[in-house]
Amino acid sequence: KETITKSSGINAEYGIDKLSECGFRTIESTSFVSPKWVPQLADCKDVMAKIKRNPNTVYPVLVPNLKGLENAMTCNITEIGIFTAASEAFCKKNINCSIDESFERFAPTIHTARENGIKRPGVCIVYCEVSISGTVPTRTVAEFLRSY
Repeated sequence: KETITKSSGINAEYGIDKLSECGFRTIESTSFVSPKWVPQLADCKDVMAKIKRNPNTVYPVLVPNLKGLENAMTCNITEIGIFTAASEAFCKKNINCSIDESFERFAPTIHTARENGIKRPGVCIVYCEVSISGTVPTRTVAEFLRSY
């Protein structure tokens, strides 16, 4: 089995910068999650540092909680997406909490973002199929969206 690791420079130059050059006005750039739970995103600060920022483009990042926001704020961000998921397995694996716990983490994150002038739309991650747990039932997704 071969492991391929992308570098933050490649992600910034050949991903984000190319999209910016094409005229995209909003480019979700990375996620500030714990590298313990999602090691593939451990380079999030490097990615943000290497982006050639276009003044006409906004570069929001995803954060699941206050710790993610605090880390993102060190990278000159102006917009975040606060996220959770409709799958308990996804939440446990990627943000180390239940869906309900993730909702509880929203309030201090939103408060801190507001105090710092950071735009903060919510982001609902819904997967029809999660590799770690299988199909997410439609009823589960509907109940999740009602509570979101």
